[in-house]
Amino acid sequence: MAETNLPQISLPPEVSEGGEPDAPLPATIPIIPTIPIPDHVYARFGITREQVLAELPEEEAMALLDETSNSLKKLSASSDERPATLRLLQDCCSLLGCVPPSLRLPAGSISVNWQTLLGHGGEMIVYKGVMGNQVVVLVHREAITHSQLDHPNILRFLGIYRDGPSLPLIITPFIKRGSLRACLKSKSPYPYDQESLRRVLVGMTGGLAYLHSQRPPVIHGDLHPGNVLIDDSGEPHLCDFGFSRIRHEVSRSLTMIQEGGMTSFLAPELLDISDGKFRTNKASDMYSLAMTCMNAWSGKKPLFGKPNEPQTSPLAIEKRRPERPNSGIVLAIHVQEALWHLLEDMWAHDPADRPSGNQVLEQLVLAFAPTPVSAQP
Repeated sequence: MAETNLPQISLPPEVSEGGEPDAPLPATIPIIPTIPIPDHVYARFGITREQVLAELPEEEAMALLDETSNSLKKLSASSDERPATLRLLQDCCSLLGCVPPSLRLPAGSISVNWQTLLGHGGEMIVYKGVMGNQVVVLVHREAITHSQLDHPNILRFLGIYRDGPSLPLIITPFIKRGSLRACLKSKSPYPYDQESLRRVLVGMTGGLAYLHSQRPPVIHGDLHPGNVLIDDSGEPHLCDFGFSRIRHEVSRSLTMIQEGGMTSFLAPELLDISDGKFRTNKASDMYSLAMTCMNAWSGKKPLFGKPNEPQTSPLAIEKRRPERPNSGIVLAIHVQEALWHLLEDMWAHDPADRPSGNQVLEQLVLAFAPTPVSAQP
């Protein structure tokens, strides 16, 4: 893979790649803005944001990145200022070719064997290292979105690391137990009882609902058991935002997803396409969550058709869905009924009929109640 700087974010459409010829900066334009400034304001002075950043001394440019990053962290997920502030930070990082200094870890602070890959796939390269007394994972991918997330069921962001000629890498904790997919394939499959299944399903849903609650929403876009890490206490952590984008919809080629993910977990509308493109959104994430929950419950991948056929999920387009499990984790009757009906809602063929993350989270809590809700006084 060619060396590149993080984050890899396209310039906004109103700013050209080459920019306009340099122009003197009007004194009335603040050099380090404390709030996002729309590009049309710069346009009134015949300049672009790119030119403003190009005129900044390095020290002031780094201060701008840190100030914007810290301001973003202080904003609530529902704040009206959050989308514009996040866009400003991404634009600045893209135009300056670096990330905020406060996110960077000191060179030499991590010991890593660059010759040994922990894994790779999609848009990611993964290494394993040691930072102090903590085992960490080093991932090459876009960083700004992940740096702003803080939820117990989202893999924690520790910082950005670059040592010598190596690629800039995101640092996260190393989850020794591995992915949900690996746990399901182990000799002692996990989850193994009703309580452990509840913890996994509620945690995954809580993490996804948190992503969707951001302003603008974070779409995972590639949710399946391989992208859910299970820690020693049984808590799930969503990871691999290789296809996440902080937009309402994102576009990817189907071929790219087939190579980097698992198509049997993709919503039917993502497969029923004619132009080779699809657009993931909240509803398609909920379908993927349903299939991942089904996999955790039954212990089997939600295959469609014969096992030896290519896994392109053609029957999903024909409104076929997995059959109700007759094996796997033993659940109380009322839990089985409630969970099955919830999954049917989550994988509805019409995306508009699928519930939101918060609605699913509420229904899961009721489904796993010690006694049926209808039987409670």
